[in-house]
Amino acid sequence: MTSAKEFLIQGVECDADKAEVSVGSGSPEQYVYKNAFYWTGSKWQEMLLSGSTLVSDTWYKGGATGSMPLGALPNYVLGYVCQRDAGQWKCGCSDETCSEGRWQMQALANGSTGGGGGSTASCLARPSLSNPMVVDGDGCPGNINGQGGDLLVKMPKKVCKTQLSISNARNVQVIGGHISLGADVKRAVSFANIKGHAHVKGMHLDVQNRPADGIRIYNSPKATLTVQNSLIEGLGGEPTGTHGDVIHTQGGGPLDAFEVENVSGYTSYQGIFTPYRLPEDGATGAKRVMLKNVNLGYDPRMPADQKPLMLLTLGKGNPTPNKYGLLDYTAPEGTTLTNVFLDVSRLSKSVPYYTRVMVAPKPGADGCAAFDAIHKINGKVCDGLPKSGPFAPLGKVGENYDRSAFCTK
Repeated sequence: MTSAKEFLIQGVECDADKAEVSVGSGSPEQYVYKNAFYWTGSKWQEMLLSGSTLVSDTWYKGGATGSMPLGALPNYVLGYVCQRDAGQWKCGCSDETCSEGRWQMQALANGSTGGGGGSTASCLARPSLSNPMVVDGDGCPGNINGQGGDLLVKMPKKVCKTQLSISNARNVQVIGGHISLGADVKRAVSFANIKGHAHVKGMHLDVQNRPADGIRIYNSPKATLTVQNSLIEGLGGEPTGTHGDVIHTQGGGPLDAFEVENVSGYTSYQGIFTPYRLPEDGATGAKRVMLKNVNLGYDPRMPADQKPLMLLTLGKGNPTPNKYGLLDYTAPEGTTLTNVFLDVSRLSKSVPYYTRVMVAPKPGADGCAAFDAIHKINGKVCDGLPKSGPFAPLGKVGENYDRSAFCTK
């Protein structure tokens, strides 16, 4: 890791017997040695890497990828990454002085496929709660003021027609729940004035083609938002009104971190919208973004008059003003994509999947598209659906949410 604490070696796409491995975080200040190595069980095997820019026939600028066999047991990977820091090159630091360059090692393993459609591996940790206010009962919660403390919301095992709005809280956990909007409000789930970590898991949100967001957070600078093990669908939008998004990191931020894991989203307007904007442009987005096991597509119930937009909006490393005069940057501490799929089949068979991403990635022969290093986006977006199906199937979320279908711990 660097000071941003991101992984510099990781699996970005896995199937039954192989993994695609990325080395480097995508930072333009990083250089990755052109070869990595993986452990076969008896020896270190060379793994050739590829990237966008090879310098002096030796180093890839920003990041590089390679492919290796993968079994049930962990395979170890060695990579060599150097980064310019305070005028000095630092490579694989093992102490604060970083006087000696070292190879970096990471273990990768293929998790078994569970009922969630993704890997039943260790999931992102939920925040710890101290003396929380607990909302638990048969009624739909509606609006909740956390009174500045921690909050635990256990959604009822029934369909709610009203939005869930949470404000003025520190750490928050929302567990389960099925919201099918029955009123013209602007979002199904809303967070505001969160001081710590808002963690949503196991939800099924259906906006019913209304111009509204699935989940939005605003006025929460330095907070973390995690959306996990959830299905969000039915987003509608209006060109001159509400731009409905699957998830929207809105103004008054930015967040410290935005994390999405084991999530399926289907929209008739916009998908995940998280560009990083400076204070003069509203302070939206997050300093660090992580998407893992995420499939986004256009809703099969899309009205004929709906004009859908992007499925994934991350911004650019070198933005120019958009039509509103705003600059949409990527997350300054980097974006990591792992098993991210975009399905445009409901829109048009002639529209390439990679054109539904801001910033536009470059397609490869493997059915996935990668990003230039300047954008600090590590990983790829891939065409269609995951081989094992949606990452958050209908029967595993909402009223019937079972965390063990997605996570081992």
